[in-house]
Amino acid sequence: MLILKTNDGGVVHFEDYEAMQSVYLKTLFYNNDDDFMNGENKIQTEHVVIEKANKKLLTIVKQLCGYILKYNIDDKFISNINDFEEEIPEDIKKCIDFTEHFTQAEFFVLLDIINFMYIEPVLQILKKKLNYIIKTETIEDIMEIFKLKESDFTKKEKDAISLYKDMLEH
Repeated sequence: MLILKTNDGGVVHFEDYEAMQSVYLKTLFYNNDDDFMNGENKIQTEHVVIEKANKKLLTIVKQLCGYILKYNIDDKFISNINDFEEEIPEDIKKCIDFTEHFTQAEFFVLLDIINFMYIEPVLQILKKKLNYIIKTETIEDIMEIFKLKESDFTKKEKDAISLYKDMLEH
């Protein structure tokens, strides 16, 4: 078991099988795959601080690592996803759906944490979620979801949006 500390003083316990989903944790705590498989001691220390993570987000990371194992999600599974809403397990979607308890701002911090910890299957699922939002929502909805303003866009991007809207009207 690994003890991961958060930036708000929280502690989240990762079982070895959950920690092994992260290339960062695997590299930091294990000499090699055989150490994990044989239950050998970890190298260095048994805890680390994940600076960008608060307890809430690191708990979500832990849940997502567990779901990756539970549903046997690998590169092949992810590459075959055509419909995010239909093919991603409900447990995973519930973890990353934007709600009053999990905001889009937290989603991007979570994305940053997952990227830092290098948990490739979860990173790919988060990217699929973003792609799904962009493909299925209107420009106005996307702007609202991500709290974008007209001033956030360059002239070229505004022209492209205008052209897209014109195409939809005809």
